[in-house]
Amino acid sequence: MPVECNVELKVIDQERFHAVDKTVMRLAFDLHNEVGRFFGERVYQDELVRRCEHAGFEVNREVRLRAVHTAFCLEDDSWEGTDPAAQNLKDTLSALLADLGAFLDIGLYREALLHLMRGSAVGIRPVEIKVSGRVVGAQSMCMLDEDTAWHLSGIRNNCRSYESHLIRLLNHTSLNRIQWVNLHNHIVTLKTLHK
Repeated sequence: MPVECNVELKVIDQERFHAVDKTVMRLAFDLHNEVGRFFGERVYQDELVRRCEHAGFEVNREVRLRAVHTAFCLEDDSWEGTDPAAQNLKDTLSALLADLGAFLDIGLYREALLHLMRGSAVGIRPVEIKVSGRVVGAQSMCMLDEDTAWHLSGIRNNCRSYESHLIRLLNHTSLNRIQWVNLHNHIVTLKTLHK
């Protein structure tokens, strides 16, 4: 992921980098040890800038960095998302990926989707699991509506095997479908799984 910066950075070798790092960290720790931790951030910034300049460094305060996400490919040929809940999941996911990229921990996307799509049926709920017609327990699942769960994964290999296990899970519930989203590097696959 390329990073853009609003100031021109000088390329330095590893040895020089470590020397700068050691000096600046020493100045920061000396400042903290001298004044403690209860001042506002601006006080620390101003004094650290002064100390760095005194040590001979050219200082830029709060340089703006911008991470540029590479495009991702959304594969949704097997997605049945005409209902509002499924469309909301797809739209919310697309907006998240445009903002954050597709390379973070899966749990972060799940948490963000649950937060952004909150509604009466949306959320994590226990779903009864039946084996041979008997209730054997409950599985917590992310729900879109009463009949549809959604599942987020980051599977890189053996996607067919993973899909077959999701269908097995579905077959042991009263749900009609699972909206499955798999994030694999630049490829984001959306797929509707039925019993």
